[in-house]
Amino acid sequence: MFCILDGQFAGFCGQKSWEAGPGTLVFLPRDVPHGFRVSDAGPGRALLILAPAGFERFIVELSEPAQQLVLPKPVAPDHARVGEVAAAHGIRILPPPGP
Repeated sequence: MFCILDGQFAGFCGQKSWEAGPGTLVFLPRDVPHGFRVSDAGPGRALLILAPAGFERFIVELSEPAQQLVLPKPVAPDHARVGEVAAAHGIRILPPPGP
């Protein structure tokens, strides 16, 4: 689950879609396909609460150490790399559900 601190998020859980903003707590259960994205209107911040542990290893492997104490400019993800790292951690990347 995660608590949205800033920005607007949209996502899906199973066949249901949702939208949420600051102060919202979103629960995305394990073993139910789910995903989210930050609105194109601006950046977003959220506090993630993960249980059981393990997902953080996936995030760490995809991360790069900061070169300086400033936020880096956003870049598009390398989808092939995300897929490889996800598979190595037993995570399946699925497309969002269709309309």
